[in-house]
Order: sequence, then C-alpha cells, then structure tokens
Amino acid sequence: MGEAFALTRKYGVAPADVLDIVNGRLFRSPIYENYGKLIAEERYEPAGFKLKYGLKDIRLALGAADEVAAPMPLASLIRDRYLSGVARGWSDIDWAALARIAAATPGSPPRDRRDDGHLVAVLNGAAKPPRKRTSSSFK
Repeated sequence: MGEAFALTRKYGVAPADVLDIVNGRLFRSPIYENYGKLIAEERYEPAGFKLKYGLKDIRLALGAADEVAAPMPLASLIRDRYLSGVARGWSDIDWAALARIAAATPGSPPRDRRDDGHLVAVLNGAAKPPRKRTSSSFK
C-alpha cells in the first residue's frame, strides 16, 4: 500500500482519494482503513508497532527459512526496506512508515504533470492508462 501512495502522490493524487479507492472499492478492511489513514496522513508517531520490531520479526522469519532452505524473496525485500528505515533513524516510528521508505527510495517514478487527475480516473475505471512513454518524455 505504501508504494501505491508513493506512486499516486507523484501524479498529484490526494492520499485521501487513494485511500478511498483502496479501502472503499477494492479491499474493504479495518486494517487497510487504519493503516491507510496513517499513511495518507503521514502520521507515524506514536508507533503502534515500531519499525525496529518489524525488522526483528522479519529477520527471525528469514532465519527460520534458512534452516529449512526455503527461499523467501519477498521477505528479503521487506527486510531491506525495514533496514533502510532503521538506517535513516526511523526505528521507533510506526511500521506503516514503510510507505515513507517507498517514497524516499531512489528510482521512484517521476511525476508527469500532464496526467494530473488522470490516474484517479484510471483507478476508478473511467479512463484508460496513458500509452507508455520513454524516459526522455518525463523531462
């Protein structure tokens, strides 16, 4: 969900609109509603579950997987995101700050101002996605 917020912000879509689409239309759930609201408002303190504890838990899961030679590529990716947040000094904020980490990660797509508002229409099914552009068209 954090990556969805990071991407749509770059298109100028209000976080509250994304939350409404995700929680109101796709995945009606108290978890999406509560954490989505924290992410949309960028409110990571006080922490309900600290980022450093998420890192500890994912390390335990990966250690258990190593013992039985069970690859967990997504867990490894999540561990790297947690570690990135801890390295940035965010160990004591809520683990929903994975969204902040996604937004701060180099390589996040650039915002194309020509498509303001269009992404919301695409997500609502009222429009088609724009045709693929080359990297030079984002300048």
